[in-house]
Amino acid sequence: MASSRRPSKCPPGKLSATFSVEAIATVADSTDVELTATLTGGGSTASLPVTIEPFLQGVYLEYASVFGPKKMMAEVEVFEPPAVRTAIAISDDSSYAGMTPYVFVEAGCGCSEPFMIYTFPVNSDQLVNVTATYGTNTATASFDILKPQLIAFQVDPNVIRAGDYALILARFQGPVSGSKTIEVTSSHPSIIPDTEMWIEDGRSSGWNFFISESFVGTKPIVVKLTATCDGVSKGVRVTVIPAAITAFQVLRPDVADGNSVPVRITLLAPALGDTDVSIASNVPGLVPNFTVTIPDGTQEVDASIPANLTYLKKARPVNLTATLSASAKSASVGIRPAIQSFVVDPSTVTGGETSQGIITLFEPLEYDLTVSLWSPNSLALFDSADFTIPQGMGSGNFNIYTTYRPAPKSAKIVVTYNTIVKNAYLAINP
Repeated sequence: MASSRRPSKCPPGKLSATFSVEAIATVADSTDVELTATLTGGGSTASLPVTIEPFLQGVYLEYASVFGPKKMMAEVEVFEPPAVRTAIAISDDSSYAGMTPYVFVEAGCGCSEPFMIYTFPVNSDQLVNVTATYGTNTATASFDILKPQLIAFQVDPNVIRAGDYALILARFQGPVSGSKTIEVTSSHPSIIPDTEMWIEDGRSSGWNFFISESFVGTKPIVVKLTATCDGVSKGVRVTVIPAAITAFQVLRPDVADGNSVPVRITLLAPALGDTDVSIASNVPGLVPNFTVTIPDGTQEVDASIPANLTYLKKARPVNLTATLSASAKSASVGIRPAIQSFVVDPSTVTGGETSQGIITLFEPLEYDLTVSLWSPNSLALFDSADFTIPQGMGSGNFNIYTTYRPAPKSAKIVVTYNTIVKNAYLAINP
């Protein structure tokens, strides 16, 4: 196990001598050795116990566990620096790891040069033992290659419209060995059906997409999706917004007979494709039933409902109801007679002078309004028997001509609009 390098002599006049010994074989474990000194010629002896330590102290690994494939650093530590450059054999007991067959410890160094260990994907957890060998001396360290598990599950976007689609994404701790199937279950399969997705061999993530079903509702609904693989589950919530109306407004409280009714329709979310909203009237003869189409991607739209010209004589309320799927909103509008008033100005003239007939409308009309003019006994004359107020005008004036009268007279001025009759009186003095 150990021997003296040479005989040692005690110099004359000295009581002691210094000598060295060296180990000539490796040991696997700490070994106690007894050194014996014998005085030449005298037979006197003395003994000294010495402990010889193994050359290899241990193997250092960067990680205790990894998800394959992964690279990690390792090195071999020695009990004390060697006097010369020393080779150390490296081996492992697994087909899921790879490394160099040997490393060197340089003279004067307490550890080997670092070396790389490569690992590969596994379908089950694997224990790997890494062994460094120098002669009969060995040192071993272990690490685990873990099977990657599902760690994340996402939906993008997580708020969608009914009938729209979204991506589902799954991520593992590391690349998988062989393809993986992930079951995706829904808390509301009638809205978002159950599905599955796959992770390809050697990849750590994958995606798929789903299309939500249209459903009858007036409010958003939250659906929980759960991804499960190898007993590990991850959940995420998705908000699905139905095609529904949140607001329906009539933009003017009153409109003139025959004018269209301006409305505004607001949806819960932008329309998915062109979407028809039905508008029903409780007086369809006055404001007919109508359909408003909301263009794809539009959440709010203004529209005009054409009204029938009915020659109203007094105001009448109309209730309108907008319906989309299960949602309905109502609003009311007042339909007013087109002609608000008729007067003459001045109301008193001397025979031969001219007055003005003034027709005031409830509001500017979307059509030309034509009335008939008449005066009994021809006390007043007009340029024409008919008078037209053009579209977009809020009122109209026409001339009333008179002639000399020997006595005061009151001329009745009659304006007729279909069945609507308006009267005014003009006093004519001599």
